[in-house]
This record gives sequence, structure tokens and C-alpha cells, in this order.
Amino acid sequence: MSETVQKLLKLYENGVIDDNALNKALNALQPPSAPKEQTASAPKEQTTSKEQAALEKLHARRVRKRQRRKQRDKDEEKVNSQVRVKRQRKKQRKKQHANVMNELKQVFKARESEPELKLVDKTKCGYLRAHEISARRYKDPQKLLTDKKSSLTKKIVNDMLELKGLKFQLALTVRFSKDKKETTGTFYSFQQGITNSNGISDSYNQASSHIENGIEKFTNNGSGWVIDRCETLYLNIAKYEPLKGSSYIPLPKELASKKAIINIKNTDNRCLVHAINSALNPATHHSDRLSSYPVPNFKFEGIDFPTPISQIP
Repeated sequence: MSETVQKLLKLYENGVIDDNALNKALNALQPPSAPKEQTASAPKEQTTSKEQAALEKLHARRVRKRQRRKQRDKDEEKVNSQVRVKRQRKKQRKKQHANVMNELKQVFKARESEPELKLVDKTKCGYLRAHEISARRYKDPQKLLTDKKSSLTKKIVNDMLELKGLKFQLALTVRFSKDKKETTGTFYSFQQGITNSNGISDSYNQASSHIENGIEKFTNNGSGWVIDRCETLYLNIAKYEPLKGSSYIPLPKELASKKAIINIKNTDNRCLVHAINSALNPATHHSDRLSSYPVPNFKFEGIDFPTPISQIP
């Protein structure tokens, strides 16, 4: 094989020239046919056949190389396609996660903007108010009552200043479970009368203890019920006006017509003093007038006017 042919085959193998260029170059290198010299042409034909076999072998190698390259490209494309699908799915999951987080943020933001203590019932005169707090996140009633003490006592103070005295009552609805059964129960505290802010904390603690004791008796009484969760905490508020002595108030017609009650027409708040004076010094006429009685000379140190019932022995 000549050196020129070897160079051409090397160029073809490296992909510098293609099949057509190689064939043209080989054809150009072949000498013109000489029919007279048949014996001399045999070696050239033999050489040409060797070159042709080498060319075919090289061509087959080139074809296999192309096939392997195509197969490799297909495999790479398949892998790249799988990678693209995974990336796309990952982006979709991130987008869905971001949407869910945004929705949760909006829900929590809306919950934060909503008042924790909701007014669910209020009469027109404003003497009765019912508030409630959702307590489904709590399972322990004691923890619930402790955590909500600040907001509830603050509400009690505000309403007490507005109503000039109130009675409040706590109530807690609890869900119980037993043997795949469920039931709910509502536990009430005693009504606590409040006229100033000094005893609100102690009154709240007493109301909480009463509710906790009621729940404990219910669960420990052999019923088998177990606390599943708390449902709703209620705060009921009513206007409170404690009984105490005051100034003159006309008697109802039914009582005044009996003429059996002495009701002195005083203009001050010392109604208790005038009542005692009328009992100790009965009037002979016009018993409803202050001028019908002597000036009282009693000792009332430490007694408030108007006089509350707690100061009357």
C-alpha cells in the first residue's frame, strides 16, 4: 500500500474527508489501463483489491463508530430528558409548596387579625353579654384557663368600668371519648360579683378551680370518659348592682295603699339613719316628713352612706 493511500485512509479515519472525497482521490491515483501488458497489470489489480478491502474495513469501522455515537447521543438525550422531567417536577413541587405556605400564612394572618374573644350574644340594654374563645388546640383544661387568664381578666376589668359593677361566670365545653364513642359536656363556675378591680384575679382563680374540679369529678367517677380536647371557653357577664341603702324612693301603689310602711322623704343618702330614728322616735303625725322626728344623735363611725348590706349586722 502506497504512502499516499495510507495518508488518505488516515485522513478518512480521522473524519477529515468523507467517502466521496476518498473515492475521488483513489480514482485519481489509479494509472490508465494497459491491455497489452496483461501480466504486469495483475499486481496493480491485486494492490487495488487490497486497498479496496482496507477501505471497506475502514468504512465499516466508521459506520460502527457513527452508530455508537448515535446510540450515545440517544442515551444522553434520554438521560437529559429524565433530568429535565425531574427538574420540572421539582419546580412544580416547590411552586405547590410555596402556594401552600402562602395560603397558610394568609390563614394565620386572618386568625391573628380576628379578635380572640368574640362577643356572641348581647341584649339591647347591654346587661347581659356572652363571649367565647375557641379552645380546640388545648387538651388540658388547666393550661387553657391559665393561658387565657390575662385576656379574660382584661375584658372583665373593661366591662366592670363600663357597667360600674358586674357578675361574671366561666363555662368550658369539653369533648370526651370512650370505647370509640364521643360526648361533650359543659362545666360552669359560680357567678362572681365584682365591684372593683382588686379581687378580679382571685375571683377568676376560684372560677377556674370550680370548673377543674367539676371535670375531675366527671372523669374520676368511674365513667371511663377521657378528655379528648377542649372545645369552647365562655365568659358570661351581667350587670351587677349590689343592694344598699340610698335616698328616698316612692313606694309602689300596692304597698303605699296599705299605709303600713314608713317611707321618709329624705334628700340625702342617710336613709339608714332616718329609718332607725323613725323606729326609736315614732311620729304622731306626718310620719313621712323629716320634720316630724328629732335630730338623730347616733354614732355611725365606719359606716358608709349609702350603706351596703355587708355593713349591717
